[in-house]
Amino acid sequence: KEGSIIVTAHGLSQIKKDEIKALGLDIIDTTCNEVKLIDKIIREKINDNYSVVYFGISTHPECKAILEDNPKIYLIEKLDDINNLNIKNDKIFFASQTTLSYNDVTNAYDLLLNKYPNITKIVDVCTATKQRQLALLKYAKKCDMILVIGDKKSNNTKQLKDLASEYTTAFLIENIEDVKKIDFSNTNTLGITAGASTPNLLVEEIKNC
Repeated sequence: KEGSIIVTAHGLSQIKKDEIKALGLDIIDTTCNEVKLIDKIIREKINDNYSVVYFGISTHPECKAILEDNPKIYLIEKLDDINNLNIKNDKIFFASQTTLSYNDVTNAYDLLLNKYPNITKIVDVCTATKQRQLALLKYAKKCDMILVIGDKKSNNTKQLKDLASEYTTAFLIENIEDVKKIDFSNTNTLGITAGASTPNLLVEEIKNC
C-alpha cells in the first residue's frame, strides 16, 4: 500500500508497472538491459506488422512479462511446438527468453528457418549465461564430475546442470551442506561452474571447503 516495488532482472510487463504506478507506489526497476532490449525490439517488430515467434517457458517471469504485453506472440516452449505453427505472414521475427540454452535457441531458429525461410532473428541468450554454457562445453568431457552452484529454481542454473549431464556426472548445489552429501571417492577431476546470479562469495566458499 505504500513504499517501493523492486522489479527483478527478469523484468515486469508494462501492464503491471502501470497498475503499480496507479497505486501511487514507486518502482525501482532493476530489469536486465538485455531483457529491456529484447522487449523493445519485439514491440517495434509487432508495430511494423511482423508475426513474432518467442521461444520461452510460459511460467518464467521474463516470458510472462513479454506475453502479457504482447498477447499476439506465437509462443514455443519446445522444439516440437514448431510443427504446430501455421503463420501466413511473410514478415516473421524470432526472439527468445534470455536464460535458455544457447544450443536449444540456435536449434529452434534453424528449424524455423527451414519452415519459414524469410524469418529474421535476434538470438538473445543472456551474455553471462551464454559465456558459462560455452565455457562448460570446453571442459565438461575432461571432468569426472561437475558441480553447478546456484539456486535450484534458476532456469539458467538448471540449463548448466542439464548441459553438464550430457557429458559427465553433474550435481546442482546451493550450499556446503549439499556438497557434504556427494560421494567424491571416484572423482579425480572436478569441474565447478555457477549460475549467472550466483554470488562469487558462495562459489569461493564451496571451492575452498
